Amino acid sequence: MEQKELILSALAQMAKGSTQPSLYQFIPRELILRLPIDWSAIYFCLSLLEEEGAVRIFHADTIRFSITQKRIDTAKKFQGQDISHS
Repeated sequence: MEQKELILSALAQMAKGSTQPSLYQFIPRELILRLPIDWSAIYFCLSLLEEEGAVRIFHADTIRFSITQKRIDTAKKFQGQDISHS
């Protein structure tokens, strides 16, 4: 699995507990603790994913990001499981 797919899969897994997964905002630590990937590589992939419309990055005091519904659906396909409660 590519790093981008690993990141999308991790985001989808973390968001599945939310009632609205595409609105859940992650902080960097959540990915850093779950993935064996350096933060600079994670951020680079997140930037690429944002260009593809897969995630949204919010620049505030602490960077936050969310996975889009389109990519939640994509992650379901390669995970083979339901990740939303709807």
